[in-house]
Amino acid sequence: MKRIRGLAENLLLGLSGCVLGLAILEGGARLVLSSRPPGKSGEQAAYTMFDPVLGWRNKPGASVTYNRREYQTSVAINAIGFRDVERSVARPADHPRILVLGDSFIEAYAVERDESVTRRLEFLAAEAGCPVDVVNAGVHGYSNDQEALWYEREGQPFGADVVAIAVYYNDYIHNIRERYSGSIKPLVEVRDGALVPVNTPLFEPPPRPVTVTPPVPRPPEGSALRSLILERLIMGAPQWYARLANVGLVEPYEPDAVPDEIRVYRSRGRNPEIEAAWVRTGEILGSLASTIRARHAQPVIIHIPARFEVSDRAFDLTMLRHG
Repeated sequence: MKRIRGLAENLLLGLSGCVLGLAILEGGARLVLSSRPPGKSGEQAAYTMFDPVLGWRNKPGASVTYNRREYQTSVAINAIGFRDVERSVARPADHPRILVLGDSFIEAYAVERDESVTRRLEFLAAEAGCPVDVVNAGVHGYSNDQEALWYEREGQPFGADVVAIAVYYNDYIHNIRERYSGSIKPLVEVRDGALVPVNTPLFEPPPRPVTVTPPVPRPPEGSALRSLILERLIMGAPQWYARLANVGLVEPYEPDAVPDEIRVYRSRGRNPEIEAAWVRTGEILGSLASTIRARHAQPVIIHIPARFEVSDRAFDLTMLRHG
């Protein structure tokens, strides 16, 4: 009898410890979920100004702090309107110059300024004994048409020896669209090899108050621990999540609609809009390259891969997310 009582007490003690441990983990998970910053909170509006040809541009002298789940960074715009160190528009007399055109990957607001690809290139070149001036001309949300229009209007005084155009897969579809995330942008055609805007000057939208939303605690529904575990499983091992869903241990993932940007990868079937986007992108890049060469510089295209192009896990997650 004493032995049975001892076993019961040990079992009760073990169960109590498990319950206490789970309660502590649940409390920690709730703290993690409720303290997360919002996914988007309007930081870009704080350093963006309207432009009647380009749609928008960075505001010289503006600054903001990003506070996101994935990163916390400070962004400051220099006197010539880019997220870069202060530079003269004129090319330095003692260094060659590379001018890099692109979108948020080049602007690089998700990392600190000196971790951007343009600053890293400048540092590495100096370490190799080949100092070069690398100008970051990236602006968040730009597609190739806006980059080309900016270079045609304002790029020549920079006197670049090399002009690099950073291309990302979401550029293509927006090269034939007049809006990007709700913001009006230019639409161009290429006529006799020259870029011709067909909807400019753009009309400035009514001013909206610039607000950066502070983190707001969000009480989780149901078990926060379970939600956190499933989230990490989806993000970290999407194939395993799919297998568990197939045997009924977790709820099946509800696929999102395939965004138009990803449809440029489609290999079967024809989509007239995507076909037109590819053609227009080729025309824009061809025209831009001709302009760059006419200014005695060398054009270079940089392909920025999406995560799912270089990471098996990201590819699996993309397939799960979009069915």
